[in-house]
Amino acid sequence: MVLFHRIANFLFWGMCMGGILCSPFFSFANTPPILKPKLAYPLKIKPEISGSFAELRSTHFHGGMDFRTKQKEGLPVRSVADGFLFKISVRKNSYGKAIYIKHDNGLVSIYGHLSRFRPFLERMVKKAQKQSGQYEVTLDNLSIPIEKKERIARSGNTGSSFGPHLHFELRRSSPLVNSSNKTVSYKEYLLNPCLFGLRVEDRLPPLLLSLAIYPLDTLSKIQCPFFDTLSKVPVYIPISLLPDTLRLSGRIGFGLEALDTIENLPFHYGLYELAFMIDKDTLAYYRLDSISVENSSKINEHIDLPYYKLTKKRIEKSYVNSNALFSPYSTLKEEGSFTPIIDQKYLLRIVGRDFSGNTSSLSLILSTP
Repeated sequence: MVLFHRIANFLFWGMCMGGILCSPFFSFANTPPILKPKLAYPLKIKPEISGSFAELRSTHFHGGMDFRTKQKEGLPVRSVADGFLFKISVRKNSYGKAIYIKHDNGLVSIYGHLSRFRPFLERMVKKAQKQSGQYEVTLDNLSIPIEKKERIARSGNTGSSFGPHLHFELRRSSPLVNSSNKTVSYKEYLLNPCLFGLRVEDRLPPLLLSLAIYPLDTLSKIQCPFFDTLSKVPVYIPISLLPDTLRLSGRIGFGLEALDTIENLPFHYGLYELAFMIDKDTLAYYRLDSISVENSSKINEHIDLPYYKLTKKRIEKSYVNSNALFSPYSTLKEEGSFTPIIDQKYLLRIVGRDFSGNTSSLSLILSTP
């Protein structure tokens, strides 16, 4: 029955007409400064991407940036900084043929989906494959000095790749200490390459597509716009059809379907910053500078999973369940939910921003029945 309401609600709003009030109400900080070391681009061509850092994928947050290679294989791939090549991996899936390089300050760069390695590295790999009798091999504990912009491989389409491109990733480990201040293990983080100078030209703001409103307790009710009825199931409204005012009661959560775009590129990307606000209070806010490797697969705790299974579209929820093991939000008030007081009006404000500072926002008045 719930799925029926979801389908009916979504199809109805695809056929109706309404309005939206948009305004640049929320002021983010300026574009983050470039951290050290400033990295060289791993390809010599003009940088274009088909995938952004922490972009929402079907099973995970994307761990790096996918650089376009003009739909070709065999482009020279260069090290982004001085360092030591410590690992080579060959897999049928995942990153396919990949190289791992250590740099200063514990930074590690990864280059995936390669077609072949630099000749002396290729010989090492083939020798290991011959000795093991296996295609899949890993050469680790290496310590090969590499200079910034030195060619290390050729781009390709190996592993879990659906077209020629270079998957580029940055990682850094952070020590975990016990009560005696002794390091007991390390936690590995994926870092946003844009913070290290690997930025691409982008003048287009994100696209805000749909707003979701969720009932979170037995008292929750949500107005179905253009109907004089209140719903006890989630309501989904295309942004272009939002009314000026929405009535609701009980504990409520919100969600946003949004995509970022780049001029003249036929791809969609993830947001860098997202904020849900009620009046001057921030319910939920994230800025995706990093994400731990262990949490990168926990995307289903952040998105509306039933909606994704039904529509293959991803809505990012403002709220988290009390037993959730992960949330990308650095700011979270009342677990990202909102409970209105009777006879009061509020202003819901949602804003999404990409790394280049392009911003889109919406505003909607909330009231009680």
